Order: sequence, then C-alpha cells, then structure tokens
Amino acid sequence: ALVIITVTLVTVFVDLATAVLIGLFISALVFAWSAAREVRLVDDPQGENTRVFRLQGPLFFGSAMSFTSRVRPERIPELHVVLDFSDGRVLDHSALDAITKTVEKLREAGKKVECRALPKDADSYLRSMTSESIWDDRTSSSNSSSSSISRRDSHTAPTAS
Repeated sequence: ALVIITVTLVTVFVDLATAVLIGLFISALVFAWSAAREVRLVDDPQGENTRVFRLQGPLFFGSAMSFTSRVRPERIPELHVVLDFSDGRVLDHSALDAITKTVEKLREAGKKVECRALPKDADSYLRSMTSESIWDDRTSSSNSSSSSISRRDSHTAPTAS
C-alpha cells in the first residue's frame, strides 16, 4: 500500500519515470528488510566440546551482520564449532565475507571450525580467502557419506565473485 500511494503521489506531482524509480527503491528496501528477518541461526550444543550453528534462510547483505554477531568466540565455550549451511542459502559476496570473518575469528580464538553443506562456489571462495584450511582431507573425497563435511547445492543461488 505504501508503494502504491507513494508512486501515485510522485506521478501526480513530479513525473512517471521518477515515480517508477522511487517505487523500485522502496520495494527493494522492503524486500531486503523482510528477507533479513527470515534468516535464523539455530544454536545447538552437542556434548561438552561441540557446538553446531545451523543457518536457516538466506544469508546476504541484509542478514550478514546478524550472522557475524551471533557466532562470537567469547560466547562459545566449546572447542569444536560446526557451521551448518544445509538449510540455508549463501546469496552474495557479503554473505561470503561474513562467513570468512566468522571462521577466522573462531580460529584465532583457538576453535576448530568445520563448515558443512557449503555450495561449491562458496567453498572455493572460502578456501582462497582463509589463511588456514578449515577443511580436512575428507572434503575432497568422492564418498561424501563418510565425510563429516558435506556439500549440498540444492538450496544455492549463484554468488557474486
């Protein structure tokens, strides 16, 4: 309703081209706001030494800061941290940057970090951007059922490089 009223008023008092641009801008902001609210990060402690963070929903520029602030080393007493992306989607470069920064902060704090179900393009980007490998030899294995780190591409949109 806000977009329709705004576009109508701008069309009447200014011109149609300006109204269309303003309508697109407002619609993009509303979409980003609602999509950022859809993302959830489920915190699941598993035993004494492992904590799993499961991303649910899209990780993109609108939700990257929330992701980074939720996974902070000082709040995680466990030594082994798993970032599970099997129920989430990595949508853009901001999401990749948030994952990279989070992994590096956890590793600097002495945590062993494991990423699960990363899309192939995000996986290769993170491999090139992280100072230490967060993947073990099992990642490159063709038998993904025996690997503790798996990839699934079914929930993935193309990422910006």
